[in-house]
Amino acid sequence: MSENQGNRFYSYTCPNCGADMEVVPQEKAVVCQFCGKKLYFAEDQNANNQNANPQNTNTSNVYSSFASQVQEQQAQINRNVQKAKKIVLIVYAVIVFFIVGCVATSIIAGFSNAKRRTSSRSTTAAPTETDPFNRMKVVLEGKAPYGKIKKIYSESGGRFVYQADKSENLSNGDVITITVNEKSGYKFTSDSYTYTVSGLDTLVMAPSQILEPDAQAIQDFCIAEVERSWGNEISDSTDDYQLTVTPYALYVSVKNEETYYGTRNYIVAAYQIDFVIDGHAGTAYTFVKIPEPQYTSDGTFKVAYDEAGLNGYMYMREYGYTDSYLMTVEGFDSTQKLLSAMEQDGYTLVK
Repeated sequence: MSENQGNRFYSYTCPNCGADMEVVPQEKAVVCQFCGKKLYFAEDQNANNQNANPQNTNTSNVYSSFASQVQEQQAQINRNVQKAKKIVLIVYAVIVFFIVGCVATSIIAGFSNAKRRTSSRSTTAAPTETDPFNRMKVVLEGKAPYGKIKKIYSESGGRFVYQADKSENLSNGDVITITVNEKSGYKFTSDSYTYTVSGLDTLVMAPSQILEPDAQAIQDFCIAEVERSWGNEISDSTDDYQLTVTPYALYVSVKNEETYYGTRNYIVAAYQIDFVIDGHAGTAYTFVKIPEPQYTSDGTFKVAYDEAGLNGYMYMREYGYTDSYLMTVEGFDSTQKLLSAMEQDGYTLVK
């Protein structure tokens, strides 16, 4: 620090940035022009000494105040440095502890997994003993004799895989063998099951399957259908006619291939018609087709009467007879021609 006697101020170095500062003795504080640091000076405690020797007193006060503030600032800097060091050490210790913990955890987990693998190789848990067929459910679809197994599953929730030695062309009463694939964790008490098919509706495939009351109901319906159709046709020309309709044969026809509606079978009821029209007598044959004769699983007979049709006259025209219905029936004396025409259309006739 240096003293300028003419202007009464003192020059010394800023303790914060090292720049030169000028201090007027009467000022209680001064601000560094470079870093903005503000310094305070202690008030004079000995006024008499100041008046007696103002130059010495002021110089002493400035030095004393400056030295005190520099020491305090240095002490504060030292304290801050120590705090920063402690914080750095704490953070470093936390990081090291975290890394060591992760490594230790990984090592412990590795040893634990290795131990479990060794244990699992050396010791196998006892499998659960169960009967896979205890709550097995077989779902069927279609109609006998063309029934099918739709799916087989366990109602207990076990995801067992079942296989049947026959799954198509099933009829009620068929006996099939169902097996189950082995499944990890299970010990089966049985690996096969004998299953009897039941609950399917049954298509009529032969007249012998039709019970007598149901056969009579068919005949009554068909005779009424023939009389109605022939009567409507003849009455357009004359009212002088007489018809006698006699059952000739009852067949069941089965299509050799599946149609859009599935396998279609028909009742074919053939009839002999003795007629007298305007004094002219003759004999003819015709038949009625009724689709889908079947017995439901509860034994009820069903047939699609609403789809029945009188078909004989169509085939008569195919064999070279005239377009007139009345002309075609006379002399058409064999129902076998009608039935053979159906066979040509892909039906198998069963009598």
